[in-house]
Amino acid sequence: MTTEEENELTRLRRENEDLKLLHEANLLMIDMAKERFGIDIKKNYEEMLSGGCLKEVPGVKGNDE
Repeated sequence: MTTEEENELTRLRRENEDLKLLHEANLLMIDMAKERFGIDIKKNYEEMLSGGCLKEVPGVKGNDE
């Protein structure tokens, strides 16, 4: 593996870890919204999809199945 490839791999691994943390933070906020404010974001999202209010996003659970 070249130095350039190693650097790219390192960068991608860091980016992947950052995205995992961001995803986990988003899941926590979704849970907090439901627990503290009674807002079921997941349910509302699915309802908006079924009503045609949102464009489907490939790979997002609940809208591509």
